[in-house]
Amino acid sequence: MSQLQYNLQSPPKDGVSSMKFSSHNDHLLVSSWDRNVYLYDTASNRLLQNYSHRGAVLDCCFITASQSASVGLDQKVIIYDFARDNNVCLGTHSAGIRNVRYYRERSMLVTGSWDKTIKIWDPTQSRPLIATLPQHGKVFAMDVNSTRLVVAHSTKTISVYDLRKFDKPEQERQSLLRHQIRTLATSNDQTGFAVGSIEGRIAIELFDNQKEKKNNQKDGLQNFAFKCHRDTSSKPVLIYPVNSIAFQPQSQIFASGGGDNIVNIWNPINKKRIFQIRDFPTSISSVAWNKTGQFLAIASSYTYERGEIEHPPDSIIIKKMN
Repeated sequence: MSQLQYNLQSPPKDGVSSMKFSSHNDHLLVSSWDRNVYLYDTASNRLLQNYSHRGAVLDCCFITASQSASVGLDQKVIIYDFARDNNVCLGTHSAGIRNVRYYRERSMLVTGSWDKTIKIWDPTQSRPLIATLPQHGKVFAMDVNSTRLVVAHSTKTISVYDLRKFDKPEQERQSLLRHQIRTLATSNDQTGFAVGSIEGRIAIELFDNQKEKKNNQKDGLQNFAFKCHRDTSSKPVLIYPVNSIAFQPQSQIFASGGGDNIVNIWNPINKKRIFQIRDFPTSISSVAWNKTGQFLAIASSYTYERGEIEHPPDSIIIKKMN
């Protein structure tokens, strides 16, 4: 597709819960509250395949170019092989599963659940469950980088694990944000992560606070929090949740999507917003960059911050970024 912006054909029929681009091509994996996971070729704007869960699907990720993992309210960890058109249930949690990530460096799958556990899986083994890690509260957000797992809980605590050993957290901290955490993403330079809350704030947090104090981090990330996704023209000010954060793969720039129907692009090094993408019909539930950072997928999908009201149908927009 040569357009600067276009809608994907055959979008999900209910809320979009998450999106992930493949690291091999421009295929986009989309999970939905309509109990399905969809695979799109964004370059040709085609729905390639989809498969179903028995409950709403809350998260998904690629394992290989032709394999995905997905989790949701049916409490199952599903591995799907698109080439063979078959699925395997890797295992279960005792409550809904909110997050799934693939840790490529050790070929492990990580799932975080509302049953207050993290589970580590090896999809290649006949007994795939490697470890169960008790958590302080329900897992609300989670991400991995090349060495670490970061978990945000319902108690507003954050646990950081070294995935090369993961016997216990290497760090446990209170978030810089005072309200419930909705989304979390690790930075590309491996030094920290960004979290977004229901109260229209984002915080940048470093793994090593002593490094910031020593070097003052003038050329890198620093700990700070800021207000965003707010309508300051309204009296009183309207505050919207930050639903999704995604770092651009080639830089420290990141995108945030909120309940105000807006996508913001941020430069956390300079602590500045670069620009806004506006005029979407409803809430932004998820954002995802392709592997080159040239395209941004944006899910315009109502997230019920205004309660049960009539709302536009779900859509996924692919926008070319300069």
